[in-house]
Amino acid sequence: MAKRDAIVFGLRAAQAVAEYRPESILRVLYVEEVQKAIGPLLKATAAQRKPYRQVTKADLDRVCSTPHHEGIAVIAQPFHVPSLEENPDVSQLNRIIVLDDVSNPHNVGAVARTAAWFGFDGLILNSDQPFLNPAAIRVSQGGVFSMTCFRVRRLPRWLAHFQKTGATSFALTQNGQKDLNEVKTPSRFCLVFGNERIGIRDETLRACEQTLVIPGKGKIESLNISVAAGIAMAQLAPR
Repeated sequence: MAKRDAIVFGLRAAQAVAEYRPESILRVLYVEEVQKAIGPLLKATAAQRKPYRQVTKADLDRVCSTPHHEGIAVIAQPFHVPSLEENPDVSQLNRIIVLDDVSNPHNVGAVARTAAWFGFDGLILNSDQPFLNPAAIRVSQGGVFSMTCFRVRRLPRWLAHFQKTGATSFALTQNGQKDLNEVKTPSRFCLVFGNERIGIRDETLRACEQTLVIPGKGKIESLNISVAAGIAMAQLAPR
């Protein structure tokens, strides 16, 4: 297995690879107990003329470096995330989640899973990493594949371009100037979330059209990013 190969495990995440990115499959490993459940995945793998085989749980534990693989692992080509510097046009997207230096792939995956549930169609990562972390795919339950993903290094510049197209940019922050519950959802918008420790960077905040806050009692400093994202997306999702 090459160093850059992606290992995606878990039933839903593995099946999402087959549904959305079958051309990326290199091979599939599974235990006997899940063979019937992964029929579509094995069919997609065969259609790509790639191998699949039954292995022991111990084999999968070793390949996945964890016993929590649900009996299935897809070894795939790295999942490339195109750069918006090369093509800043996202006119085909209406509801975009933007993550400003969110570094934990589990948080990226949790936010992406919620975004997929509420029908958001774009995910932009402020990052110079050209490949999507397999842990983010796994935690998203493959939901990240239901959206168009991009990366951008100069996020404030892209936000300015986005707003010139007539779209709206919201930044969710504990010091936001407008109550989330008072916002009317525009037809095209992006919703920006910040780093787990420092929040949204000042330069990104200045580039956003509106800053929003989730009203609360203030007995703790802030909400976990995945919780805050879920509340905000539920409020702004189209009815």
